[in-house]
Amino acid sequence: MEQTARLNEGIQPIESDFDRQLYEKFFSRYYALGYKGVNLKGYLKNFNPTGDYNVGKEPITKGYTGQGYRSPTVQSLVDHVQKGGEVGWLVAPGRIVVDSEDKYAIQKIDQSCNGLKPPSEITKHGNHWTFSTSEDVTGGTKVYTRLGVPVTYKLAGKGYVIQTPSRGNRWINEDALDNPPPFPDWLLEHRKDN
Repeated sequence: MEQTARLNEGIQPIESDFDRQLYEKFFSRYYALGYKGVNLKGYLKNFNPTGDYNVGKEPITKGYTGQGYRSPTVQSLVDHVQKGGEVGWLVAPGRIVVDSEDKYAIQKIDQSCNGLKPPSEITKHGNHWTFSTSEDVTGGTKVYTRLGVPVTYKLAGKGYVIQTPSRGNRWINEDALDNPPPFPDWLLEHRKDN
């Protein structure tokens, strides 16, 4: 599938010239879809002096899962990225993002999505797939699905993802973000009772 092939090509870095309009376009779209921005440490020297990839994904913003959380404006989020920070997008209501950095899992999910065409995003280390859901799915740092592959669930109002154009991420089926397909049963956590 195209995703797996493109993942194997490697991710091209964002051009050295910061494209503010590109960030504003994507960030405005995420807002319109109900996502909320969360300032992350990124590569800001005062928060991440060693430039560690995992530290860069940690939030600076506190209380972002609270009921009254108000996202910073698009302009302030873009300013944050331009200075070296990152932005995580709190998953929108009625959505779930499935995240995996396991190459076998990515290939298996891509094959199983045949015909579903969810919006999916190639990231620096893996993939995100976005689905609509009304299911009561619980989040986990790593769960094994009924498909038999490890994933992380990013839940509406609780989990965040770093999305295009940050870190060189790229969308496939981006138009499906407006109306993603339903969360498939085969991506539910595998438990002895199911």
